[in-house]
Amino acid sequence: MTPDKSIERVAVVTGAAQGLGYDIAAALASLGHRVALLDRADDVARSAATLQARGTTAAAHCLDVTDEAAVQRTIAAIEEAWGDVGILVNGAGITGRKGAHKTAVVDMDPSDWRRVITTNVASAFLLCRACIPGMQRARWGRIVNIASQAARARTERSNAHYAASKSAVLGFSRGLAHEVASSGITVNCVAPGRIATPMTVQTGADVDAAYSAKSAVGRVGVPADVTAAVMYLTSEGSAFMTGATVDVNGGYSMN
Repeated sequence: MTPDKSIERVAVVTGAAQGLGYDIAAALASLGHRVALLDRADDVARSAATLQARGTTAAAHCLDVTDEAAVQRTIAAIEEAWGDVGILVNGAGITGRKGAHKTAVVDMDPSDWRRVITTNVASAFLLCRACIPGMQRARWGRIVNIASQAARARTERSNAHYAASKSAVLGFSRGLAHEVASSGITVNCVAPGRIATPMTVQTGADVDAAYSAKSAVGRVGVPADVTAAVMYLTSEGSAFMTGATVDVNGGYSMN
């Protein structure tokens, strides 16, 4: 289904400085939505400027999405400038991986565990909590939380804290979907397999080759593969789909 370009919304995308988050932000902007790019990386300003140069409406907000006060201030500023947020894509996340190798649970620093869980789960909670009141006022909203194949099946390089955090995102999304459905708000997840992004490059080409060999389509994914699913879930036509998880992994999960 082609996303509806006739209705412009205010969209917020976290983890939008580069990679998958930026690709999603760019696609939403191309549909005419006003897009706020949120990221803790300073280069989020450059990413927003790139979208502005294309004639789209975009703004950068550099912040820590695990900081409750900063999140509340940022969403309030976006709403004051553009109106209530209608689309939220929670793409911010970290793997907790150090180099190309997994860290066993017995060797894992508890501070690393807390950092991954907080970044990947608490940030989604804080952004949803800040954006939902505006969606409820409008009686319309689309929330997409980016999970991972690691939440659905064993993977070769994902650490236990990363898998746990993305599994929590799935459970959180199902619970939230039930809470807000009567307000015209949908909440869904996209669970990507191995996607060629700056985050995955660090694990090496050998992992790409192994994934491609097991994938039904014979390759790793690219950001556009995931973005296409997000575009549907944020569209007008996805109103009857909520509490779902869309696997975008080239058929890897069929193994």
